[in-house]
Amino acid sequence: MCGRYYFSSPEEFFKQYSIPKKEYRDLKPNYNVAPGTEQPIILRDYKGNHLRVVKWGLIPTWAKDSKIGYKLINARLETLLEKPSWRKPFISQRALIPANGFYEWKKSDGSKFPYVIKAKDRDVISFAGLWDTWKDPNGNLIPTFTIVTAPADKTVSKIHDRMPVILTKEGENLWLDPETKNPDLLEDILRNKEEHSLVSYPVSQQVNKVANNSPELIKKV
Repeated sequence: MCGRYYFSSPEEFFKQYSIPKKEYRDLKPNYNVAPGTEQPIILRDYKGNHLRVVKWGLIPTWAKDSKIGYKLINARLETLLEKPSWRKPFISQRALIPANGFYEWKKSDGSKFPYVIKAKDRDVISFAGLWDTWKDPNGNLIPTFTIVTAPADKTVSKIHDRMPVILTKEGENLWLDPETKNPDLLEDILRNKEEHSLVSYPVSQQVNKVANNSPELIKKV
């Protein structure tokens, strides 16, 4: 799964994803992104790419209660066409979730130890995401997102059996393209075999507390 990630250079998001200058906003680094919080995602329409700040934990349009969002922070690649929560967003409501890296916990001797996982060769990476909009009882529209996960690659599998889908540059473009609707092509994009040159290292247990949020969290221990 992916239950925590971080971004240390949000100013790079606007450059990397070609966001219009009028949409620039003062994003702060977040070294401990947790479910239930509002975070930047990248969307595309006929005018181009856009950055939106959206709540993490997808609430389907048809949901009766917003609490379901805490159970839908991740969407398993294997069930995107099976589960009602994912089926429509998979075809027409896709997003990129920008990050500099993510955290995963390795079990050892009955305890869990946190690790940072990031790319060696690029600063900003893009997780495959889905989004939806839910109307609360007061009529307010609440946009939300989830992160697509897949079986872990050779680097992450030493720590955990699953990981967020990290898209290639070509995959980013196809995933965002509203014209991409073929399920087989979309699954191929997610199952890309390209090695992402990931690196992992242990970090402080301080990351376990969501209230902790500083550059110290991503330092190797």
